[in-house]
Amino acid sequence: PTETADKVMKELNPTSYPLLRNLSDVSGLMRTGQLTLDLGFGLLQGAMIAMNAPHKWAKAAFWSLRALADPDVRWQYLKGAEDVLNHFGGALQISSPEFLEAFGKGGIATRLVAKGPPVVGGIFKNTFGRFTASFEMFFDVARIEMAKGYLPLIKAGKVTASDVASFVNKMSGITSSRALGVGLTQRELESTFFFLAPRYTRATAGLFVDIAAGGWKGREAAKSLSLFFGGTVALYAGLATALGKPVYLDPRPKEQGGDGNLFMTMEVGGQHLGLGGKPYSVARAMAKMASDPMQAHVYAARWLRSNGAPLATAATDIITGKDFIGDPVRS
Repeated sequence: PTETADKVMKELNPTSYPLLRNLSDVSGLMRTGQLTLDLGFGLLQGAMIAMNAPHKWAKAAFWSLRALADPDVRWQYLKGAEDVLNHFGGALQISSPEFLEAFGKGGIATRLVAKGPPVVGGIFKNTFGRFTASFEMFFDVARIEMAKGYLPLIKAGKVTASDVASFVNKMSGITSSRALGVGLTQRELESTFFFLAPRYTRATAGLFVDIAAGGWKGREAAKSLSLFFGGTVALYAGLATALGKPVYLDPRPKEQGGDGNLFMTMEVGGQHLGLGGKPYSVARAMAKMASDPMQAHVYAARWLRSNGAPLATAATDIITGKDFIGDPVRS
């Protein structure tokens, strides 16, 4: 009993190493600047939702814009969704995503602003505060509306609420690392050194794992990824054709006759922009490792480098003088 109690207390009051915590904070601030400070999240992190449930995506986008104008509407919506949330007993993730942890409660940006004069706090609230509310509103609404659609199946006993919550969380790009048993030190190490977005990466990889495991979650994961890949390819090919741009749909490296890093991109204003996202990143890495087992370690290392935490990636680029695709770092 004493040993069990010690383990429980250790989990409830985890130890955080100051240096690691500070580095994780810096990495989190860089992550926010790198991934979220624009209004394109609905087409990036929200692409999976758009291709699977466009009407729910549209509703989420509507509420997101409302939250940008008035952040308090988020709490109004959540209060109105209490009956839906109660069916899932806290399993459905309604919280600040890791992309915004620097601006969340206890985040580095929030702590720094709190130490400044009130006028700085007011500016912060009316700029970053509004954007944070808009970002969170989008994914809160998307998850709740998608989960709501499964309530008849839950009530009929055809699927459990926990399975639905797990699938919806993963499809919207979020998992609770703590709920999965990942300790605080490991979470901070992942955030600081290993992954650009650990929970987002874990959620996306989890869909592929569910497919391999089978069952209801496996079938739903296969369906959602099929719709995502099919929808984004069709959208990309249609846009490129309509604009008179070349269509790049061969994911193989250029040295093997493929399109390489031009895959699913088009040139706009001198820059190659395109659709894709984390599912494509994971799928390409898995396909390369499976097709060439002898070089699997090379592909794995390359994938980890391209998805590395901002702080570690920046340090590696400076030390080596090149980024992960081999281009020289410019000062």
